[in-house]
Amino acid sequence: MKKINEKIFYFCNDSERAVGIENYFTDYHIICIDYNETVDYMINDGVKVFSLEKERGEFNPIFRSTYKLMQDDLALDYVKKNISKGEIPNIIVFKPSKKIEKLVDKYGWKLLNPDSSYNRKYERKISQYRLLSKEDKSIFPKSVVDRLESLGYEELVKKLGERFVIQYNIGHTGSSTVYIDNKEDFDLEQGKSGKKIARIAEYIEGRAWTLNAVVTRFGTFYGGLSYQITGIKECTSGSGATVGNDWGLSSLLSEKQISEIERIVKIVSDKLHSEGYRGMFGFDFVESKSDGRIYLIEVNMRQPASTSMHTYILKSLNLPSLLLFHILEFLYSDDKLYLEQLSKMISRN
Repeated sequence: MKKINEKIFYFCNDSERAVGIENYFTDYHIICIDYNETVDYMINDGVKVFSLEKERGEFNPIFRSTYKLMQDDLALDYVKKNISKGEIPNIIVFKPSKKIEKLVDKYGWKLLNPDSSYNRKYERKISQYRLLSKEDKSIFPKSVVDRLESLGYEELVKKLGERFVIQYNIGHTGSSTVYIDNKEDFDLEQGKSGKKIARIAEYIEGRAWTLNAVVTRFGTFYGGLSYQITGIKECTSGSGATVGNDWGLSSLLSEKQISEIERIVKIVSDKLHSEGYRGMFGFDFVESKSDGRIYLIEVNMRQPASTSMHTYILKSLNLPSLLLFHILEFLYSDDKLYLEQLSKMISRN
């Protein structure tokens, strides 16, 4: 089967973020920090992987940061050795940032990621809620946004119920989320973070679900609805932290619930498309245990953490990866060339 004739370098901390699409391109490279069994497995399978830990022969040779990795001499030498004179390398990262964008611009590379301003605008919990609730407030649980020190426990219980959730603007896999079960919990959190502005939301007891999506110039593609495994004590210290996904449980959802998820996806993706966003992103939902209603918890404006596993699932079903749609969106500005490569990608499946 034909491959797409492009050279791509994926910079990441852990090679796990970059696997799944290696067989779709003629010259695909993973440049990572961590050295683990995935690296050896991929190398033995013929994938081009550069591991900084392996090359330096030491654990954590630099702070675990893609930005730091992109400045490392050995990593830069690897890129130079694998491109011809005058060739502009295509670069993809797990999560873009302004610092990474400036660095890529300095090097004269081409970044296959959306502008980080979208991430700052939409992935921050409070700004995201304010922006998307203007489209349809009903997609979220009941919420209050204010400085934490300005709010009283009894007032919040009256509005949101006995149990509620405090979310701060920035966090990852649950690190910015605090669950409040009683006044003692609230007083403790208010004492620590009273000056912070927070979104305080009604606690919805129920199963958590996640969905991967990609906005392209031709519309939004989405899939991989999975049960989100959170808060397992043996895997994390955070009760709201995500530790895995189960793609076999989505059949538990009713047609009505699936339709509501699709409605929310359309509201959000139409908004993003209208603002010029292109690329991957992900949804987190909760299914209310009491009445089965579906609520949007948050949107993650980056490649979802489950993308690699979802890609392997899609390949087993002879379907193209959403990450491939993402890459093609940034590789080809010409619609005809984009569609030609897309056709090649689909036909090889």
